[in-house]
Amino acid sequence: MTTTTLRVPEKVLKSLKLISVKEQTSINKIMNGLLMEFLEDYLDSKDADKALEEMEEKEQAFADELAQ
Repeated sequence: MTTTTLRVPEKVLKSLKLISVKEQTSINKIMNGLLMEFLEDYLDSKDADKALEEMEEKEQAFADELAQ
């Protein structure tokens, strides 16, 4: 695993610190969880976009066939 620096507003950092104490976990684990969730949602939305695009292409091809 590599390390990086993440710059966040002080208010966000304070909130993360409070949550990490309350949940008895590290800020790193919290951030990893949030980032993984974001990436999964992003990839799911891209898959959905691709599926919608494919469906629209198929509908257009079908409409073109009917028009002939």
